Amino acid sequence: MPSPPVATQQDTVNEIVRKSGRADYVPVRRVFLQQGRRSQLHPGPLATFVHHHDMRGLDLYLLALTLATHEPFGVILPAGVWARGLGLRGTGRSAAVSRTWKRLVDLSLITRSRRGRTAAITLLREDGSGEPYTQVGSRGDPYLQLPLAYFHDGWYKQMDLPTKAVLLIALSLRDDFYLPAEWVHRWYGLSADTTERGLTKLRSLGLVEREMHYKAAPLTDQGWTKEYTYSLRPPFVRRTARGTGTVIDKKGVRLEVV
Repeated sequence: MPSPPVATQQDTVNEIVRKSGRADYVPVRRVFLQQGRRSQLHPGPLATFVHHHDMRGLDLYLLALTLATHEPFGVILPAGVWARGLGLRGTGRSAAVSRTWKRLVDLSLITRSRRGRTAAITLLREDGSGEPYTQVGSRGDPYLQLPLAYFHDGWYKQMDLPTKAVLLIALSLRDDFYLPAEWVHRWYGLSADTTERGLTKLRSLGLVEREMHYKAAPLTDQGWTKEYTYSLRPPFVRRTARGTGTVIDKKGVRLEVV
């Protein structure tokens, strides 16, 4: 008797996206990346994923955000489905999914209950405050748009954690954005090395283009220095949406563009 066909990781991710009913993108509030305003900026929960090298946690969270589209913003799927979507194999994969959900609970990004033997996941607000999740756009909160091509085209499999983190940050900024090493840790909780690794990988994938500019630097030996700005390339060209679109000036002040 022939063996039954088994869905692949990509098959599973594609079906999660299809089941969500989303047409183009997944909205993610900017507070997941960064909180506060102007001189009071501080990192959001994204930094915790990076500090703990928890790419699995970020991947699972983004899949849950993708699927939970209607009140009460919950998702219920067997652990084996989530495990396959994460590319996990072996007998311990369901336990690994359970531990990953636990980390998201500890970050106050979700709540977890049981429906029989299946975990029932309910989203909480992306800032880690523990407040209930609400429809993005209902409160005028700034948000980024993660194109569904991230899933459909398998980009999630080609990116490491620094690259995924920098992609999310880039999607929250306008084209020709500026990410100076001396400020990025305070803004997003990422080290300069992590940020550079992410930008370098995005460039190698053809997803970001870099432009070099010269500027006067009176206290340097040569009297000038280089400065780089970046813009996303398709399929991650930033879309226009209410509350999205920010620009950072050369003094490190983040300005809102609504």
